[in-house]
Amino acid sequence: MKRLKQLLLQFLGLFPTKLPIGITEFNSWADSFFEIYDLPTKDKDSVHYALATMIINGGQQMTHRPKYFFYKTLVAGAQRQVAGQVFYDIKTRQKALAEAEAKKANETAK
Repeated sequence: MKRLKQLLLQFLGLFPTKLPIGITEFNSWADSFFEIYDLPTKDKDSVHYALATMIINGGQQMTHRPKYFFYKTLVAGAQRQVAGQVFYDIKTRQKALAEAEAKKANETAK
């Protein structure tokens, strides 16, 4: 029954709805994402922060949006964050390797 409700809410999330006005309405709206979607994080503050940022950066014409739009943006953001961390880790290892090789070359030259 819970899964059926979730599927119904996901279906309804495909249609534009009015964005929240007021903090109570925002909190209720943002918390509903945890019930509807399998979010990449369970950190309430992170999700609220990301959703608030999307609304702020959405422009003056963004008064109605599907919840699915926000969900896909949250997932894409998480994917970019992971990819950025992988990129950073590889670059850090490459730099450390290059420094070790340079140090070895200097010791060999002496």
